Amino acid sequence: MKTTKEDDSSVVPQRVREILRWFRHGDPQAVDHRRFRWSLALLASLLLVGNWWFFVRHSTFRIGAPAPRTYFSVARLRYSDPAETQENRRWVEEHVDQVVVRQPGSVVQIQRRLELLESAPTQDFLSPELQSLLKAFPGKEKVQLLQLTVSLGRRLLTHRDGRVSLSEQQWDLVSALPVPQGQKNVVFQILTEVFSNSLASDGDVTRLARQALGDSVRAAERDLPSGRVLAYRGQVVTDAVARLLREEGFPDASFSWSRLAFVFFAVLAWGFWPAWLERREKLNLGGRAWAFVLLLLGLIWGIQLLAAGRYVDTLGIMALGAWFFLAFPNAFAFHLTLGGGVLGALLAFSPTPSFLGLQTIQAGVAAGLGYLLFKGLNSRMRLLQSLALYGLCLVGVSCFLRWGLGIVLTSRDVGLYLLLCALWSSLVLALLPLWESLFDVVSPLRLMELSNPSNPLLKRLQVETPGTYHHVLMVGTLAEAAAEVLGLDGLLVRAGAYYHDIGKLRRPKFFVENQNNGENVHDHLAPSLSALVILSHVRDGLEIAQEYGLPKVLRSFIPEHHGTTCLAYFFRKSKNLGESLPVEQFCYPGPRPRSKETALVMLADSVEAAVKASTTRAENPEDLRELVEEVIQSKIASHQLDHVDFSLRDLTVIRETFLEILRSMRHSRTVRALGGSGEEPQKADATQEKVPDEEGKQG
Repeated sequence: MKTTKEDDSSVVPQRVREILRWFRHGDPQAVDHRRFRWSLALLASLLLVGNWWFFVRHSTFRIGAPAPRTYFSVARLRYSDPAETQENRRWVEEHVDQVVVRQPGSVVQIQRRLELLESAPTQDFLSPELQSLLKAFPGKEKVQLLQLTVSLGRRLLTHRDGRVSLSEQQWDLVSALPVPQGQKNVVFQILTEVFSNSLASDGDVTRLARQALGDSVRAAERDLPSGRVLAYRGQVVTDAVARLLREEGFPDASFSWSRLAFVFFAVLAWGFWPAWLERREKLNLGGRAWAFVLLLLGLIWGIQLLAAGRYVDTLGIMALGAWFFLAFPNAFAFHLTLGGGVLGALLAFSPTPSFLGLQTIQAGVAAGLGYLLFKGLNSRMRLLQSLALYGLCLVGVSCFLRWGLGIVLTSRDVGLYLLLCALWSSLVLALLPLWESLFDVVSPLRLMELSNPSNPLLKRLQVETPGTYHHVLMVGTLAEAAAEVLGLDGLLVRAGAYYHDIGKLRRPKFFVENQNNGENVHDHLAPSLSALVILSHVRDGLEIAQEYGLPKVLRSFIPEHHGTTCLAYFFRKSKNLGESLPVEQFCYPGPRPRSKETALVMLADSVEAAVKASTTRAENPEDLRELVEEVIQSKIASHQLDHVDFSLRDLTVIRETFLEILRSMRHSRTVRALGGSGEEPQKADATQEKVPDEEGKQG
């Protein structure tokens, strides 16, 4: 429960002390995070360099050297053909003959000639043949012919069309004249001589025009289907072939240092993300858990790199996602799977866009599917079904992506996918116990095994402390029901509830639920000694958990389910006897709950103990509601939920779920006590009535 404004004055100095302590001694978690980030970046770099040195460099190509093997196109490729493009440009340039440009001063010369045609009786600039031809026309007809010529000439000067040649435009205008064809021919010849010597070919302009037309020709493109041969083994690699090989992602003889630097810094930067998520989700992962993440990422990345040389999709993201989702909370595993899958694709297939896209989308699908399929696993059969569906969905998505991206997809590839699906599923289940023992991670399978009544430690509880065993079963029922409504890990909560009181195995008779003869040993002990024995069951529980190899996540339930609460009953008894002992001597060492799961077990444990101690109040529904509300409010008031982000809605859900379970338990117990005869239920044992509130319970 988050602190309120009234508590700020007491919390702020504590936070200041925590910050000062961090500056003095550092943050152990931060050390783990830094080691994880740098180790992951170095691991990715070593995998990239080692793969190139031992496997890739022996099969690289060089321009001018024989191809070391036969290269096939792995994906549909659209490429430009430089030879055909050059040929098309040459053909266009050759069809440009000469560019004719107007000479300087030619306009003035043409205007002068047109004026002479309009006014002078003779036209000396015309050729003798054309002059004699004009003399043959009658005077009036000759004047009309010259006027038409002058009009067309001036029109050509002001409305020159650069898209066609001068001769073509002249003939188009002359053809539209309303005169006989013979006169049209004469007008055309006069215009030709009027505009003669005004145009000349320009070599520079011709060259620029040819170049511009050549550049405007689009590059010739070709489609290369997947599976086609790019170069046969022993064939000399030309520039064009080398270009195709690079576009398909095949490595050349030079090592890409820029790729190494990019991968190193990309992995290093991503390492901040899971560290931030761990703090946000308050997972408190240890060094072994980070080593587990490092091992899985390195293992799958190494397999991807080895297969990348043959362009084989190993479907390794399936195993990576399954292991992460089985070992960590769903939200944390989602980001690990997504980020690890994308970085693996970048590491193995960054030169190949098609396979990079394939494996990047695979990572996103694997993260999303895992979040949906591995949520709330509570049986081995459901785990097997989820794992099989997970693999088959990834196979279907991979086949669809290969078809859409134009990557080779044959019946052999589909069969390989199905084989890999079965292989990875088997390896996930086979190696899971190894990961659990080496790295202290907890999967649903292990939680189910630990929650089984045949577990040796639970068997000891049944035989040596039957009252405590019944108590933890009730707490587990309450806590698991509330966890499922809140969307928490019900299996984890149930297992944590089953083991939270294992410390009572050391001195079972000192706890009231195991006192069957009606004699309470605390009646003959000093309050301080009674408190010492009861408080020590937390330390004893941690020692027993260590002895039996319980995982860290379950061990956290043992001290956190009591937090820093105090044994008020024995403290008051000590005061009444005249002792002046500090209250801290009667309080649990903590820590207070740091996760919603441990806080839920704390509330369930206190509610169950309070209901058992207050038999008469538990009979009335309204009194039962008040009792549960009092327990929850007491935990809030004593700041036991300060480190847990329970909202008011969450607390309401917890209260209502507890009430529903308690009513059903009470109803079943009442029916059994009445035996169908309508008699009143039997009263609880007198020793139970003596037990004070949950903070002062004798166990």
